[in-house]
Amino acid sequence: MPLKVVLLGSAPLLMMGGLTESLAGRFEVIPVPHWSFAEMKEALGWSLAQYIYYGAYPGAAGLIAEPERWRRYIVAQAPSCRSSIRP
Repeated sequence: MPLKVVLLGSAPLLMMGGLTESLAGRFEVIPVPHWSFAEMKEALGWSLAQYIYYGAYPGAAGLIAEPERWRRYIVAQAPSCRSSIRP
């Protein structure tokens, strides 16, 4: 019986250049979009105002009570927005 393994994680696409040679035909990039308002409302009980203000990053949802940690998380996820994100 063949062994099948699924490894989950995230990596910047620019750093994945070597994967095409080392794992040729053995990996797939599956983009996972941000959550919709309906998903955030159902999973976290968010209001529309929270969704608009904090965005659709479920990973940061637990940090909204700590504005500086929330900001660091968002900045790390979107480095091009470093100067414009203010909690």
